[in-house]
Amino acid sequence: ALTALLVALMLFGWWIVPADAAQPPEIIGARLGLGGGYKLGCWTPLGAQMQGGEQATAVSVVALSPDNDSLGVATTSPGARPVGLEPGMLAEERLYVRIGKSYAPLEVRLMRGMKVLDKRVFRVGATDPNESLDVGVSATEKLLLEIGGDFGSEAIIGQLKQASGWGTSRSCRLNDPKELPLDWIGYEGIDVVLLGVGREDWWRGLAANDPQIVALRTWVEMGGKLVISCGANGAEACAPDGPLSTLLPGTFDGIATLRRADAIERYTDSQRDPGKIDLEGGALSVTRLRDVEGVTEAREGGESSALPLVVRGPKGFGQVTFVAFDLDHPSIGSWQGRSDLVAKLLQGVINRQVDEEGNQTLAYQSHDIVSRLLRQLDNSFTDVATTPFIVVVALVIGYLALIGPGDYFFVKRVLGRMEATWVTFPVIVLLTCAGAYAAANWLKGDDLLVNQIEVIDTIASTGQSRGVVVTHFFSPKADRYNLALRVRSPEGTDIEPDAYYTSWLGKPGHGLGGMQASARASLGWRPDYMIDPTPDLTAEVQASSPSVSGMPVQVWSTKTALSRWSGRVERTIDAELVPDGDGLVEGSVTNDGGGFLTDYSLLYGDWSWRLGDMSDGETKQIDPGRSPLRVKTLLRQSLFGRSGASQENATLNNIYYSNISIEALGDMLSFGDRIDRTKEWLAPANVSHARLSHHLDTGRAVLIARRNEGPASELVRDGESLFGDLEVANPKHKSWVFCRYILEVGAE
Repeated sequence: ALTALLVALMLFGWWIVPADAAQPPEIIGARLGLGGGYKLGCWTPLGAQMQGGEQATAVSVVALSPDNDSLGVATTSPGARPVGLEPGMLAEERLYVRIGKSYAPLEVRLMRGMKVLDKRVFRVGATDPNESLDVGVSATEKLLLEIGGDFGSEAIIGQLKQASGWGTSRSCRLNDPKELPLDWIGYEGIDVVLLGVGREDWWRGLAANDPQIVALRTWVEMGGKLVISCGANGAEACAPDGPLSTLLPGTFDGIATLRRADAIERYTDSQRDPGKIDLEGGALSVTRLRDVEGVTEAREGGESSALPLVVRGPKGFGQVTFVAFDLDHPSIGSWQGRSDLVAKLLQGVINRQVDEEGNQTLAYQSHDIVSRLLRQLDNSFTDVATTPFIVVVALVIGYLALIGPGDYFFVKRVLGRMEATWVTFPVIVLLTCAGAYAAANWLKGDDLLVNQIEVIDTIASTGQSRGVVVTHFFSPKADRYNLALRVRSPEGTDIEPDAYYTSWLGKPGHGLGGMQASARASLGWRPDYMIDPTPDLTAEVQASSPSVSGMPVQVWSTKTALSRWSGRVERTIDAELVPDGDGLVEGSVTNDGGGFLTDYSLLYGDWSWRLGDMSDGETKQIDPGRSPLRVKTLLRQSLFGRSGASQENATLNNIYYSNISIEALGDMLSFGDRIDRTKEWLAPANVSHARLSHHLDTGRAVLIARRNEGPASELVRDGESLFGDLEVANPKHKSWVFCRYILEVGAE
């Protein structure tokens, strides 16, 4: 139904403004992003503010935003639901957009049926504040969101910009729960959310099952990073029926009192002297947790009667860091070491390093893995050749010589009739064009080609799964594509997802084709294609209703689609692992997920074990007889081969510009920061939250393997797979499937 509505809007000229007799409803403003912050290439909320006209009417809200190729993408309200407007009524409708170019304008339209009732263009830095948008954050920069308080993250962003020398990293803030996203994709561009329930009362009235809390929890479970600061108000916010109860890495166990702040000062681990926390003769209220999951990084008191102050624990595929006191408490806010404290809490998102003088600074690196992956996918197409630039130049010079002096000497010296050029000139042009087309067809071919990378993560104990699918396809002709995602498990069985979307994937940065390549981007104010960011999740609708409709791809051109999904798998890995007390792990791993995967490796802490292939039902023992490798060594072997594992001094630049295989890039996507924890090595950019290192830091193990029997999930075009018949191997289509299982490790 949604696709039919959108296609009808496109086909029947929704750019025509009707001349209604009565004053129609109008658009009076728009709010893009969260607290004004959004990231290029990621879904972000758009609040369209409207005012009713002279008559009651139902309208649909449609937004036009550019993709990475400056094509106009239309999105509408979730489910294409109409909005009822009474005369003079003020209302705001929430939808989601994906901005693909810096400084690009955004258009919002009010539709009734196939008619445009009102439209308004919003631009970055417009002179009219009612039509102005904030500039978007680059896909490789950091975007922090504070909810309910000021935690000093702006100071952290300032240090990060100083470390990088440039950048658009931002810290933004929300205090109104009505502004929180109702769908998890609204947080897609956020690197970390800092949520506080200290002096602000924004959270009162919310419940654990409210859409805003469910959306935040879903985002965390799909890989997001959340920092919760809760002290004095823990009895209300963290109680079993409180709004934060389902987000905690433990169970609420009452309110305690902290009369000394020595443990907090020690935890900060600052290289400079931040002074003492002055409680002004009072006490600091602390929310106590029991049955803590994860790692207690700071505590007050002895081991047996410790009061957890900072707990970092897993939540699905993401991570929750719980701070048991209020970061905006006056005693903490006035302390000189608060910025160091917040930087320590953000470890893993924004990392610290020590400079030559021994001072701690924030680390920054700009290389991203998305650009590297897209380059490798381009180079991996079969039977598609790119003509060298020097050859193109030579052919152009030859053509000019042929139609100029060549034609002149032919008609003058050979034919002896200058008027013959009226025949020879067009013949030369036609033959040259025919030859160019034939050569291009020979070089490019006439087959649809697909290269696809898929990462499937599964929590072994629950079967909870998520996937990221990057589909890079080459179109042999100018065509439009209607695309939907068919979700499958590693063994190839269909999955009905809990959430998913398919959209375009853009290249970060200022280079050729990058989302920051042009200073200004403009739309033609007509949609080139449409995307449903919140598609229907039922299997029947998935097959018949694409989430991408009419995506245009030019002849002999490529387009990249990004899909993300979450769901559950039936078959997984069975592990019985316990730590051995020396930083290693021992026990057994049993393959109960099928015999489709190869080259297993187990990672725990800073160590790894190569397990080789495992057939269906096979068990491998992890014991002192199986020698471990450092995770850093495992990654270097993946990058340079086992003979190059000794390249301990490999820098970010020579890794990035080396001829790295897609398999090695997949390993770097998972654990690239383990090579150097002080740097953002090969940051995943807008392939959001795909790194798994934080699970190794919180006491879990990760089993990684690869599928070598074709794709698992696939994009479907008008009911047919882009890969064609999966039962027939097609060497022109390539797929790389990385499977990662998160394993629980028991107590010693």
